[in-house]
Amino acid sequence: MESAEKVLREEAARAGAILARTAERNLPRLALQEVGTVRSVSHGTARVAGLPGVGAEEVVEFSGGGTGIAFNLDPDDVGVILLGDGRGIAAGDEVRRTGRVTDVPVGPGLLGRVIDPTVAPLAGAGPVRASHRFLL
Repeated sequence: MESAEKVLREEAARAGAILARTAERNLPRLALQEVGTVRSVSHGTARVAGLPGVGAEEVVEFSGGGTGIAFNLDPDDVGVILLGDGRGIAAGDEVRRTGRVTDVPVGPGLLGRVIDPTVAPLAGAGPVRASHRFLL
């Protein structure tokens, strides 16, 4: 009886250690994100409010899909040049900073690829894999 109890305690201790390691690896990571709101969209540009820390030529992402480049930094709002047609972007949509300045992927993964100005592949060969990124 004593040996069965000992085995159960060892198994319980081992299971507890496994649970502790799993919980430690899966802890949620908190990160602050600056989120703004689209005020208006017109002729390939958007006016965005609520991004006080955005930098010039920083890439921003819209919740409706699409990206843009922060261009005109006014005290009350930011002028963003839309990359793409902007059809999925409307007033009231969320906009998130990426922290990335406008750049392009470079390297052997681009050889022979057909891409659009936003580096989206056009020939159906899957995502572009680049070894480096260069600032514009």
